[in-house]
Amino acid sequence: MKATLLLLFSFWHLGAMVVAPMPDCYFKRLITPVYAPYLALFHIGSEWGFFAPDPGRGVEMSFLVTDVMGTEHHLAFSKNLTRSSGTYMRYISLHDNLFAQKPPYIADAASHVCRQYASLTPKSVQFEFGLSAIVLPDDYLAGARPMDASVLQRTRSDVFPCSAL
Repeated sequence: MKATLLLLFSFWHLGAMVVAPMPDCYFKRLITPVYAPYLALFHIGSEWGFFAPDPGRGVEMSFLVTDVMGTEHHLAFSKNLTRSSGTYMRYISLHDNLFAQKPPYIADAASHVCRQYASLTPKSVQFEFGLSAIVLPDDYLAGARPMDASVLQRTRSDVFPCSAL
């Protein structure tokens, strides 16, 4: 009985390990819901290759505070993060939720920015996200980098008025 359970679990785990790193296709979309809870439980459902992680594209986040006089203050958010900071993971999670523009997170963050920069007499806050570019090898050798300001693909959130927050 134990051997049978161990064998079934081994096949289950092997199936999960084969499905998780597969490229997006019909079969993966069909079978992933079966394995999703198991993959999420052990944090093995990421888009990992067989030999190295796929870190995804980088995102630079900043915010634009407009004061009552109409002056715009462009303030960095993610450039000041360091991995050695005790709050690094908290800010990365917040960063991911803001980038996804999840309403409760982004409205609360806008409210926080309005309070944090009260000395600027803010009228509104808007978040700006810069998605890193895909740099080809020849461009990289020529000096281009994925997070260079000139190649970031920029998007902005809705404008959040500080008086309403």
